[in-house]
Amino acid sequence: MGWQHTPFVYPTLFATAVSLLIGLFTLAQMRERGRTPTLVAFLGINVGLVLWTGFSALKLLSTDPATKLLAYRLLYLGNAPLGGLVILFALAYTDRDRWLRRPVVALLFVVPLVYVALLFANPFDLAIASTRFTEFDGLVVLRVDTGPAHLPLVFVYNAGLALLAAGIVGYEAVRLGRAYLPQAMLLGVAPLTPIAFSVLSSAGVPVFALDGVNVVPTSAAVVSVAFGTAVFRYRLLDLPPIAYTTAIRDSPDGVLVVDDRERVVHANRAGQELLDRQPGTVGDPIDAVVPGFDPDAEAAATIETTDGDGPATFLDVRSQPLVRHGTTVGRVVVLRDVTERRLQRRQLEAQTQQLERFASIVSHDLRNPLAVAVGYLSVLEEEYDDDRLGTIGDALDRMDRIVEDTLALAREGRAVTEPEWTDLDELARDSWRHVETGDATLEVADAVRIRCDPDRVRHLLENLFRNAVDHGGDDVRVRLERLEPDGFAVEDDGPGVPVEDRERAFEPGHTTAAGGTGFGLAIVDGVVEAHGWDVALTESAAGGARFEVTGVDVES
Repeated sequence: MGWQHTPFVYPTLFATAVSLLIGLFTLAQMRERGRTPTLVAFLGINVGLVLWTGFSALKLLSTDPATKLLAYRLLYLGNAPLGGLVILFALAYTDRDRWLRRPVVALLFVVPLVYVALLFANPFDLAIASTRFTEFDGLVVLRVDTGPAHLPLVFVYNAGLALLAAGIVGYEAVRLGRAYLPQAMLLGVAPLTPIAFSVLSSAGVPVFALDGVNVVPTSAAVVSVAFGTAVFRYRLLDLPPIAYTTAIRDSPDGVLVVDDRERVVHANRAGQELLDRQPGTVGDPIDAVVPGFDPDAEAAATIETTDGDGPATFLDVRSQPLVRHGTTVGRVVVLRDVTERRLQRRQLEAQTQQLERFASIVSHDLRNPLAVAVGYLSVLEEEYDDDRLGTIGDALDRMDRIVEDTLALAREGRAVTEPEWTDLDELARDSWRHVETGDATLEVADAVRIRCDPDRVRHLLENLFRNAVDHGGDDVRVRLERLEPDGFAVEDDGPGVPVEDRERAFEPGHTTAAGGTGFGLAIVDGVVEAHGWDVALTESAAGGARFEVTGVDVES
């Protein structure tokens, strides 16, 4: 058997080498991660490319007619099933596992198996109409005129499946966002390249139509490079298939997937929008995309970024490693744009400082003259028996209560930073003793242990109890009970709050009780908000007011 040299064989051998290396890499991945549908289909594609390009190179290099003809037949062992393998990869990569059933897989390979059988048996010249050996530019080449079965069973069948696979991957990329378009283009170009080469060769386009030399196998080099780029650039085999991101596609938080070399390989829609405002993009290192990101940080961090001369953007960054079989293959980075929240916090802090300054003024500048007025009133009450002095005393008491409530309202606006486990039932009984309740009664239905700031919850309970007595009278009955799964309720059997007034009940200054300051329920709302809880005003079973506090960390 003789051999001949030709530069036409180099692209084909290059494709063989690339496909072989990628195939070996895929085998290593299968040994580490198991036989996933994506890996099995991808390995099949590379085996098919190796057989197709390897035997094509052998056919071109050999000068022996029998070897050339055998190599021609054997190359279809790799070429004929490529369409089926590509569609299986597209289905697995886009997580369409319901189609990856044995009957469907078997059906995909019926046509390739039939053609390979026809190729070797060649009844009625269905696969090979004729063969001849000619010389082209000093080369001995095999020219094969294909039979009537070749066009429908090889070209049309593989082209149809390749177009369908490209459409599936392209649809998913468009659906999930433009961050997936580059890899989708690679996965789409790869199977369509041989079709383009075949069409150009059949049309007699120069370079693609060389007499006696089939240049279509050289297109496998493009296929290998495209698949290789997709694999190594976007780590298709290390990270989940494209459809696994469907769950996070519409997440309001930006989600980035980073490989083990700290490069961004995936982004959901919100993540892509954040990337558009940053200097980096998909494929770049994470520290270029999110400047200041520390992958080793255990806790969440807030990063301030700027885009040129534009306003600053604040991002809450959380990172979670992706570990497979004890090996870290990447990480998931969640980015939340908290710029508006930061601005609101700054505004709230400024308002709180202003309120505290106001409270300080009230405390120092009003309490001193108020104390003087109370002192002189005591002297006058000893000398004179006048009912009008009692009215003055009530007014001074009301002023003192307004001062206290104003200070409490300013204090309750700050967030709770060091909560502790507290017995709510004991806290309620202690709070009850500090409120003028007359003949009112308190029933503690449940022993509840919650995580809170005890002093501030004591203020909350005192104000709820005082509110019940102010509106329900000295004989009102108040009840504290646990709310499943995460809260507690305080209710009474008083007159209740009309539905139309419930929304305004927590507004500062709003009151329906004679002599009320209107700050009591505003203080309750401030304590609830400072803990991150929720409070709702409804009606009790007895027709009175019922305050339900939820979102509480309750000990089970």
